[in-house]
Amino acid sequence: MGVYAVTKNVVTQTYKVDASVTPVAGADDIAQYRIVKLLSTGDHTIVYATDATDIYAGVTLCGGDIGDLLDCQQGGLAIVEAGGAIAVNDPIIAGAAGRAATGAGVRLGQAVTAAAVLGDLIVVQIDQG
Repeated sequence: MGVYAVTKNVVTQTYKVDASVTPVAGADDIAQYRIVKLLSTGDHTIVYATDATDIYAGVTLCGGDIGDLLDCQQGGLAIVEAGGAIAVNDPIIAGAAGRAATGAGVRLGQAVTAAAVLGDLIVVQIDQG
């Protein structure tokens, strides 16, 4: 469970981040706040989701090395690293290295906060069950 605060135009909004968290082993080194999918040839291991057609396992709450158990969030409000500019209400799909992108495809959810550049952290309402 965590709290994520966003300040914009001198107003601070706080979002509680906690829901549906499962520990899953990384099939590779995985960074925090990235969109991941299950590895098709692995035994319940995750890799970055990098394509709009990927079926997501969730968002990593922590990072780790190959084989580490990583907490993977499947529902609620999640913090996700942006792959570029994202506006509030944009549909979120997987982009390069598991970062949030916008566009058509299998949606992870909807942006609750905005990002200006690569590496910004945003809040996403996960809507995939």
